[in-house]
Amino acid sequence: MKTRIRFAAVVLVSMLWLVSCRVPTPPVPPTDTPTPTMTPTPQPVLGYRVVGNKIIDENGIPHVFRGVTLPGLDWYHPEWGFEQYLNRDTISRIKSWNANVVRLPLFQRPWRENGEYIRKVQELVRWIKEENMDVVLDLHLSERGDPSMPFEDLKEPPMPDLGSVGFWVSVSAVFGDDPSIIFELYSEPHDVQPNVWLNGGNVEGYVSVGMQTIVDAIRNGGSENLIVVNGLNWGFNHSDLLRVVGNNIVYGSHTYTNWDESDEVGEWEEAWGFLTTSYPVILTSFGHINGDCDGKGPAAIESLLTFAEGSGVEGYIGWAWYVGGCEFPSIITSWDGTPTDTGKVVKKFLQLNP
Repeated sequence: MKTRIRFAAVVLVSMLWLVSCRVPTPPVPPTDTPTPTMTPTPQPVLGYRVVGNKIIDENGIPHVFRGVTLPGLDWYHPEWGFEQYLNRDTISRIKSWNANVVRLPLFQRPWRENGEYIRKVQELVRWIKEENMDVVLDLHLSERGDPSMPFEDLKEPPMPDLGSVGFWVSVSAVFGDDPSIIFELYSEPHDVQPNVWLNGGNVEGYVSVGMQTIVDAIRNGGSENLIVVNGLNWGFNHSDLLRVVGNNIVYGSHTYTNWDESDEVGEWEEAWGFLTTSYPVILTSFGHINGDCDGKGPAAIESLLTFAEGSGVEGYIGWAWYVGGCEFPSIITSWDGTPTDTGKVVKKFLQLNP
C-alpha cells in the first residue's frame, strides 16, 4: 500500500466438479464382435476458473470476491515474533462483516528460512477456510536480490527478485492443490518500464524477475490456482502493459483515492476499468490514506466501490483490518471489529456477498 510512511506500523478456491455421465456399455452379443470400448469418465475440473472476463465457481456461477486485508506477516521478524492479533478470534470478526475473502501479505525471507512462519500461514489459512472464506496470498516484499539485506533497508523493492521465483514455487507446492487460494504475484510493482514489469531486468542494482516468469514457474509446477497480476504505479495502472500469457489469470489493481492520479472515475477507467470487458479484474487493495482524519475517506471509497460494482470487477479487498490510525489507513478502530467511518462504507459493500 503506497503511503508516505510505508513502514509506520512497520490459491483459491472451492472444488469445481463437472458432473458427467458414464456412457453405458451395450450388451455383448454372443458373437465374435469386439466389445465396445467404454467411454472414459471425464476428470473433474477443480477450483475457480477464468471464463472470459468472469471468475466462475464450482457450479459454473460467476463469483465476486469482497473482503479485507489482514496485514502483519509481511513485516514478520523472528526477533519480534507474530502479531498477537493474528488469531482465530480476528478471523471470526472479519467474517462477521460478511467478508468472503481475506488477503494475507507475505514476506519471502521468513517463508524460506523459518518453518514456524510457514506453519503460521497454514494455520491462518485453515482458520479462514473454517469460516468459509477464500484466501489471497500476496508477495508483499522481495529482497532486492540480497537475502541478507536488513528489513529496514528494503524500502519496498519495485519488483520481485530471483528469490521470488523460489518463493512462489514453494508456495504453490504447499497450496497448489487447494483451489480456494489465490496467488497475488507481487503487491505493488513500481518505477520500472513495461517490458521490465513483464520480463524482468536490472532494477536499482538488482536483477528483477518479470510477471511472465513467475506465472510460468507456478504453472510448470502443476498449480492451476487463480493468479493475480497487479499493474505498475504501485500496483494501480495497467494502461501501458501487455497481457500476461497463461490460464486463470486475473488482473489486479491497488487503488488509493487520496492520490491525484487515482481519485476520479476517469482515472480508474483508464488504469483498469477498460480491462473488465475482456478480463477479470480484482482491486486487491484499496483505501484512502488520512481519509478518516480529513473526512474525505468515506465519500471517496463509496464512489470507488460504486464504480467497481458498476464496471463488473470480480472483487475488491479493503486495506486494512488493522488498528493503526488514519495514515495506515485502518478500517477498524479496535480489534473487536468496530469500523472507522471509512470502514463503515467497506462493511456496507461487503453485505453484497451472499
